[in-house]
Amino acid sequence: MRVYQPTYRDKRTGRYRQQHKYWLEFRDHKSMLRRVPTYRYRSEADRFARNTAALVRCRQTGTLPDAGLVQWLGEIPEVTIRKFQEWDLLSPGRTVVRDPLSVHLEDFEHSLRAKGRTVQHVRETVSAIRQICNACRFSYWREISASRVEACLGDLREAKALSARTYNQKLKAFKYFCAWVVRDGRAADSPVKYLATLNVKDDRRRIRRALEPEEARTLLRVTSSAKYRYGMDGPSRALLYRLAMETGLRAREIYSLTIDSIDAQERTIAIAAANSKHRRDDTVFLKLEMAALLSQRTAGRTVGAPLFNPPCRTNLAKMLRADLREAGISYQDDQGRYLDFHSFRHTFGTWLTRTGVHPKVAQIIMRHSDINLTMNTYTHVLREHETRAIEGLPDLGTGNTHRESASA
Repeated sequence: MRVYQPTYRDKRTGRYRQQHKYWLEFRDHKSMLRRVPTYRYRSEADRFARNTAALVRCRQTGTLPDAGLVQWLGEIPEVTIRKFQEWDLLSPGRTVVRDPLSVHLEDFEHSLRAKGRTVQHVRETVSAIRQICNACRFSYWREISASRVEACLGDLREAKALSARTYNQKLKAFKYFCAWVVRDGRAADSPVKYLATLNVKDDRRRIRRALEPEEARTLLRVTSSAKYRYGMDGPSRALLYRLAMETGLRAREIYSLTIDSIDAQERTIAIAAANSKHRRDDTVFLKLEMAALLSQRTAGRTVGAPLFNPPCRTNLAKMLRADLREAGISYQDDQGRYLDFHSFRHTFGTWLTRTGVHPKVAQIIMRHSDINLTMNTYTHVLREHETRAIEGLPDLGTGNTHRESASA
């Protein structure tokens, strides 16, 4: 490897002169002799030589360039990059150091769609990544900094009162994008892989409660005879709420249900992997009466038609709050706990424990990967649990006490 200044003959004077730029002569991974122009200053030319030697070693050993080398590749001229690609020192696919982040984010979005992710999941993930890039003013991969991402999310959390869960969702989306860039061979390492998420238990902004059985009956009875609201009649809304209470289905899963999702004969509902939170095909079992009600609803309807036509998420929340108000049930109780649509899943988990099922069975029915989530988050203590527990205490009364009470 040699750094030198080539000479040339001046046509006007006939004298030999040195070129302004230093050149680098080296042998590549195929032992081919290569020459490439570098810079005007010797120190910069020497740095170019060292990094080129490191790039040749990477190509010989089949390893990816490290973070420093990736940054250097982002600084050198485009014509030099094309030369390296022509000589097979750089793979044409590894252009992350040159292309804007928007190009790679677009490829990442296509990758998510190819994996069968839902439209909503793709939209929310890409939106979170763009929000961080815009807030941090990241335009190229080399500009990404873990400290700036952390500071940006901290500022967003303070300015917009983000919960720890929302903070974590945005951070995970950005880390997932960076990890995908590395897996796709476009970069050597993720600059944000060591960023840690927040502890959600220390910052729960919305604590939900489960419905008491009598509250549930009241809500269903009042709603079934209520007026048309947000595009749904009363009986349809009551059936929607009851289905959520008796199956624990999430709103997104219910939105995805079609007529052919229901098997009334087997008393099951099929949830496609694309609509399930853990990305697996799920089978949810139905009570006998619910299977009959859904069979009546699907009779004579076109295959592929949606089972329900609920409003958008915002109007779904407004619809439920209106029905709760009409039924005389508080949306937020005196302990600050909320009763929203996802509370029906909490209600389902709590009622499972009320029937005395084994915790492991409850975990499987709830389709949770962690039993602690089932028992600590989705299981609540109802009043009847407390009453039954108190009544189950040993009887400490004596015969004398009963006689004294009777005589008194």
